[in-house]
Amino acid sequence: MNLACLSGLPEDLWQRDAVLRHAEALLQRLHPQIRAVSFDFFDTLVWRWTAEPTGVFSEVGRRLQESGRLPRHVSPADYRVYRRMAEVRARERRLVEAPESEDITLQQILRELQAIVPESDAAEVLELAAEEDLCCLNPAMVQFAVRLKDRGLRLLIISDVYLSGDHLRGILRANGLDPAIFDAIYTSGEAQRCKGTGNPGRPRFEARATAASG
Repeated sequence: MNLACLSGLPEDLWQRDAVLRHAEALLQRLHPQIRAVSFDFFDTLVWRWTAEPTGVFSEVGRRLQESGRLPRHVSPADYRVYRRMAEVRARERRLVEAPESEDITLQQILRELQAIVPESDAAEVLELAAEEDLCCLNPAMVQFAVRLKDRGLRLLIISDVYLSGDHLRGILRANGLDPAIFDAIYTSGEAQRCKGTGNPGRPRFEARATAASG
């Protein structure tokens, strides 16, 4: 399989990554028993052009300000703080209103920001656009995924993140990778189940807010 996003790169780029060489050795040894391989999304298939994940929120604040959707007294840096706290509040609200769920969605987070950004739909569009613009592909990992696909293995993305599968597909498309290479994309926000729990019982909860990191 040839992908335009990998054009011009050394064909053995993936071999320069010690982790991928180890994964290849495992696959060689266990190949008949393996039918599918799953990938994490952020910091695995894609990287962000920010010093830390929440840097995306400052860019969203800037875009909200430029579009006139942010109050004058709220700076992009302030918005970054408000956005992080909105996620904390959304997770706390979930514990009370839907304790059977293990994660939240971007829409639930942005509803907690309506006091300063009443147009949640517009805020969602701008945040997703910022994610698409500030992400880039990890070429070695994508190259390795293509190698596995050519072997006939199913490829999955499984991510603990408040974004949806369609949101992640949009990020891949924006970076020149057709998401159809993956047989399925699952996110905790959409499935309401997290990788770390693996059970339908009461979820674990940590009152912390970060940008999508799964």
